[in-house]
Amino acid sequence: MTRIAALALLLAGLPLAPADAATTTTTWVVERTAPDPERLTVGGGAGVHTGEYAMAAVATADAEPDGALRSAEGVLYVNVAATSDPYVRTPVAGASCTGTPGVSEVCSEWFAGGGLAFAAWWDDPDFDRVFVVLRGAASSVEVTGRGWRLRRWSGETRIAGDDAVSAGVPFAGARAFQQASARGGASGSLALGQLPCDGVGLVGAGAGAAQLTGGAAPVLTTCASAAPAAAVATGATTWTLDGAAAGLADVPARLVVIDAKAR
Repeated sequence: MTRIAALALLLAGLPLAPADAATTTTTWVVERTAPDPERLTVGGGAGVHTGEYAMAAVATADAEPDGALRSAEGVLYVNVAATSDPYVRTPVAGASCTGTPGVSEVCSEWFAGGGLAFAAWWDDPDFDRVFVVLRGAASSVEVTGRGWRLRRWSGETRIAGDDAVSAGVPFAGARAFQQASARGGASGSLALGQLPCDGVGLVGAGAGAAQLTGGAAPVLTTCASAAPAAAVATGATTWTLDGAAAGLADVPARLVVIDAKAR
C-alpha cells in the first residue's frame, strides 16, 4: 500500500531573500533507477517577494521506456502571495506534521510570513517519476531514498490562471473562477489543475467543481478533492480546467502543464 502525506507551510522569522533573487519557475523530475526502490521523500521550497507569489505543484507518473507518459496522479498544489520579502530554507525548515496522516491525506500548518515549503513521502512507491514544479525566489528540491535520482527537467512548463483575469491583477480578496487553459507539447504532456477554493494546502474556503480536459478522459475536481486533478496526454492537446468555483485564494495560478519529453 502506498502512503502519501504532504506538508505545506508559510514560514516566518527566516532570513530575507537577496534582493537580486529573481522569481523563476523551475521543474524537476525524480526518476526511478532501481526495480525495488525504498521509501522516497521529496522536499523543497521557495521564497516570495512583495507583490509576487510562490507555488509548488507535485505529481507522480508512470512512463514508457521512450519517455511517453501512461498515467499521472496529483499529490500537491499549494501557493501563497506575500506582502514582505522573507526567504525560506528547504526542504521543510525542520517542521513536521502532527500525528500520522492517513492514506492520500494532506496535513498543513500555516504561519504569518511569506515563503513556501513542502514535503511528500511514500513508504512503498509504485510509480516511475515524480514531477515537481516550483515558482518563487531561490527555489530548491531535495530527495532521499535509495533507487531514485533528481535532475532538472528541460521540457517546457506553463502556468495558467483564469482566462478571464489578467495575470497582472493584484492578489487580494476572494476570487471567482470559470476557466483556465494552456497548450500541451507535441509529444505529450502532464497537467495539474486546482480550484481557487484550495482544498489542498492553503487556508481558505470556497465551493465549486470543474473538469480537467485534454487527456484521454475528463477528470473531475471539486473543493472537497483531497488532491489536485491530474491527467496525461500522449500527443498535442489543449488542456482546459472548466467549471465554476469561488474561494479565498489570492493567487491566480490554476493550471500547470509539463511537456512529457525534454527538448
